[in-house]
Amino acid sequence: GFRLNGVDVQDGRTSHMRYGIGEILDYLGRHIELRPGDLIATGTPARIGPFAGRHLGRGDTMTCWIDGIGELTNTVE
Repeated sequence: GFRLNGVDVQDGRTSHMRYGIGEILDYLGRHIELRPGDLIATGTPARIGPFAGRHLGRGDTMTCWIDGIGELTNTVE
């Protein structure tokens, strides 16, 4: 999921994405060397509503999470 400034923006599942995780890894692995610890930004399933096209600005706080793995929060400085 993804939250911007305390507002839920995305709460989709990887199974709803256009390309599956396996397909993404296969494609990337044919073009670059993937190593343990690499972070891959996959994009999201649909549903960003009023935030579509919005640019992040100073002070915006973003939180993303994966159920069963953890949560990461960053603030734009």
